[in-house]
Amino acid sequence: MKWHKLHKTKHDGIDEEDREDESDDEDEDEEGTDDDAILDFRVIAHPGGVNRIRSMKQLPFVVATWADTGRVQVWDLQAHLERLDKQGAPPNPKVDPIYTFEGHSGEGFAMDFNPSVTGKFVTGDCKRFIYLHNPSEGGWTPDDTPFSEHKKSVEDVQWKKEGEGTGDVFASCSVDRSVRFWDVRRKKKSVLKIEDAHPADVNVLSWHPLDGKLLLTGGDEGAFKVFDVRNLEAGAMAHFKWHNAPITSVDWHPADEAALAVSAADGMVSLWDLSVEEDDEVLAGQAKPEGAEHYPPQLLFLHQGQTDVKEVKWHQLIPGCVVSTALDGFNIFKPSNL
Repeated sequence: MKWHKLHKTKHDGIDEEDREDESDDEDEDEEGTDDDAILDFRVIAHPGGVNRIRSMKQLPFVVATWADTGRVQVWDLQAHLERLDKQGAPPNPKVDPIYTFEGHSGEGFAMDFNPSVTGKFVTGDCKRFIYLHNPSEGGWTPDDTPFSEHKKSVEDVQWKKEGEGTGDVFASCSVDRSVRFWDVRRKKKSVLKIEDAHPADVNVLSWHPLDGKLLLTGGDEGAFKVFDVRNLEAGAMAHFKWHNAPITSVDWHPADEAALAVSAADGMVSLWDLSVEEDDEVLAGQAKPEGAEHYPPQLLFLHQGQTDVKEVKWHQLIPGCVVSTALDGFNIFKPSNL
């Protein structure tokens, strides 16, 4: 998909009073606003439902899918991406995968490409097994023996992005409430673990892109936590229980080391800045507005209006821009305070 001609609407930057005055004349649009944004897309036929999709950082047209059929497949979509910028008939939607793996005993959702080693990726299934797929001549070669220390479904996996072990270390989280850290150079045994990372299923995780010591996790109880892998015995260094439903996605900001995004099954996307602290001296003698106790000072922005939000990601090139995926579509937004 390609989104373009995105812009403000005529209501952006207008006070509520002025907005009410203009409600009687909705047909008169301001110049350059309220035009239709354009969405271009190309389609391929996929066997079975798609549980998860990921693209390779080094070659973005190489895409892997996790299907509800239990298959992991890799696709070369270069022709489809190039046609987004060209006129003419769309490419044939019937495309054969360049790699198919049927070694999982059931479906899964966990999958991630290695950001440092081209082509290497891992997949985790609902039966608790994680497989490593190594690039080889003509395709990929999966490891014969899976990583298998989790006791229940593996919900998410992600390769370390920065610091010692980058390219060889990845983390996984599970319905068994644990987070485990694996080094592919030390076969099949986790090098670190957090047995009870959350009091419920651990759904998602995200390595910090700038500080390789920090891992962000989200749980079924509606909380997210930050762990320092150098001192796991101390527990989480940050813990926020704010959402009222399971956390469905977490993502660190690519450039701001203290900012992160969280989505949950309560239909909300929250943006946070963990560097913010409440200044008791400044607030001394000041009355807090009604309801302020429900909004921590670290909470920067709250996005609502979507149904069943599944994933949230910061845009890698547009500072402060966020993309969220939900049952009722995609949202692209850029808060004014970021």
